[in-house]
Amino acid sequence: MNKGISININGGNAAIGTVVQGDSNEIRDNHQTSSNYSLENSLTEIADDLAKLRVFLKERAKTVEEDRAVVAVGEAEDAARKGDRQTLLTLLKKAGEWSLKVATNVGMPVAQKAIEAALGL
Repeated sequence: MNKGISININGGNAAIGTVVQGDSNEIRDNHQTSSNYSLENSLTEIADDLAKLRVFLKERAKTVEEDRAVVAVGEAEDAARKGDRQTLLTLLKKAGEWSLKVATNVGMPVAQKAIEAALGL
């Protein structure tokens, strides 16, 4: 079974929600600006990127809050591998802005987009 996440973001203000369609999960954040993108990845790809991100975060963590982000990313990786999309999103939200910044800086677009979607960005 191919399980995937589709993240569609179109800038501006909106709520993020989950819509299940067949074997995939679509996360939409519909905004009103012109920055548009669409990304589809399997949960395995997301988990793989989160595993790599966790290593980068672990090397850079200097505060208790950053340590918590490392744990959240590791738990999100586990949730993705188990196919638990709701827990994945909850944990990526806990991972927060610092995790997003590191994912962006080290060039992990799959993790970056998943965290952005969880944060409602």
